[in-house]
Amino acid sequence: MGSFLKVFIGLSASYLFFYYVVFQAGFKIHSLFKYYLVGSFLCAIVGIGQVLSFFFGFVPGYDLSWILDTWGVVPGGLFGIRVSTFFGEPTYHAMFLSGAVFVAIHDLLYRKKAYFFNPISGSLMIIGVYVSFSNTDWVVWCCQSLL
Repeated sequence: MGSFLKVFIGLSASYLFFYYVVFQAGFKIHSLFKYYLVGSFLCAIVGIGQVLSFFFGFVPGYDLSWILDTWGVVPGGLFGIRVSTFFGEPTYHAMFLSGAVFVAIHDLLYRKKAYFFNPISGSLMIIGVYVSFSNTDWVVWCCQSLL
């Protein structure tokens, strides 16, 4: 019963929050999605910065636990670090950025109908999500290759 209440209250709070943001505050879904893409791009850039900081040995650049305890280093991956940026787990990072990667791939393939990303920012977006080395990346890649 406790688990049910935890999930139900969490889900209800999320739905009420998004109801308020979308309908009561008057934001358009299109504008909210653009904010999401900007936030995703910033997370991707921070992730790339973490990998570069790891290569150069700049500990405060890749070990963000000095800001918040859950933003520590996750070892593994091809380079010795799995990027999680502002999330506690690389999987959360990859899941958050997966929609933006879809838009980035679309914008790279269909440049005349680009939605948000130019070729450089689209490429950085894709690199930024795949440095997390999460299994989610491969699931997202397989689903997007079905286009």
